[in-house]
Amino acid sequence: MRTADQREIDLLLEVDSELWALEIKLTAQPGPQDLARLNANADLVRADRRFLVCQRSERMENGTQVVCDLAGLVECIDR
Repeated sequence: MRTADQREIDLLLEVDSELWALEIKLTAQPGPQDLARLNANADLVRADRRFLVCQRSERMENGTQVVCDLAGLVECIDR
C-alpha cells in the first residue's frame, strides 16, 4: 500500500479477521525510526498488529508490535 504522499506498507495480511501491517527490512538492527514509521503508516489502515520483519534472530514483542525474522513471522501466523 502506498499513499499519494509516498507513505507505504510493504504488505497487508488478513489473519483470523485481523489486519496485519508488515514492513520488511534487510537489516538485522532496525532503528526506532523504522518502528515509528511502521506504526504511523499502520495507523492509516487501522492495522491490528504491526510487524517489522528483518534479519534479527531474536523476536521482540510489545503488545501489537513485533520485530522478528521471517521464521518468527511464520510462527505468529501459525498460532
